[in-house]
Amino acid sequence: MNINLISQDSQFSQYYAAKFNLAPSFAGTTEGGRITSIFRDQWPLLKSTFVTYGFALDYAFPESGGFGMFAMQDHSNGGGFVVTNVGVQYSYSLKFKYPWLHQIWHFRPGFQVNCINKKINLKNIVFNSQLSFDGINNGNSVNIESSDINTYETAVSILFNSDITWLGACINHLPLLKNSFSGENYISPVKFVSYGGVCLKTIQGRFLYDMDYIYFSYLFKYQNNFKQLDIGGYWSNKSLTAGLWYRGLPFFKNNFGEFNNAALVLIAGMEFKNYSIGYSFDYPLSKIGLFSGGAHEISMVYLFNQGIKKEKKKYKMVPSPKF
Repeated sequence: MNINLISQDSQFSQYYAAKFNLAPSFAGTTEGGRITSIFRDQWPLLKSTFVTYGFALDYAFPESGGFGMFAMQDHSNGGGFVVTNVGVQYSYSLKFKYPWLHQIWHFRPGFQVNCINKKINLKNIVFNSQLSFDGINNGNSVNIESSDINTYETAVSILFNSDITWLGACINHLPLLKNSFSGENYISPVKFVSYGGVCLKTIQGRFLYDMDYIYFSYLFKYQNNFKQLDIGGYWSNKSLTAGLWYRGLPFFKNNFGEFNNAALVLIAGMEFKNYSIGYSFDYPLSKIGLFSGGAHEISMVYLFNQGIKKEKKKYKMVPSPKF
């Protein structure tokens, strides 16, 4: 019996807080070390939905780019399906300048190797064959060879950035070794991601204060004929950040024949000397509505050993927002 399952990759609304999940090119894009933790609860008012945990550590080296490691875990179907993703990342920074560019640019290729463990607990999953109106439980009709499997894959990415602009792309789910619960070889569809934006510093006395910044950016994802666009902006100063995002492609229909209006995302954050805290809420625009509870997300980022590369003047941070 062949069964087709549709699932989603882990995603974060605060993807610039969780740069490790965006692209390996962002490994080491501070002036020292960075510790990231993030939590997402999607559709909390519905039973058996998606809860995601993420943790990462990365560090920048003056001459050789940046190195990072991360761990993520997804819980869905009330714990019936658990996915753990652990990997390492490396990026290298190259500086170049041409007269027609008028700015110094950095090129950061990135590479990632990760292991994905998937566990399924059939006792916590209700199958279609178990639902009947006559009160008879027909049991499940799925035969699996193993309930605990490991797969291995890689990702590659590029990132261009100046003092005010960044632009890049990532290709994920490049297969190394694939397994499935049925024992057959299974290859996850390759995911393509494109991201970029611009940071604008406001002029003192013109609407905002001297230390205010405005960010505009986008994130586009394509996987197995599924397309999604996040586009929006942030206002930020030394200690506060607020942002509004739209997620969806309103002029294109998804695989279910409906226009892809996913959510409005509201983001707020506070930044202190060495750490920042962010919160976001996804307001659903699809038919699932607020009955799902939307999605809540909390991030924390701690920076350490910062300022080492300022003295050498060889390093420029990517001008992306904090959340």
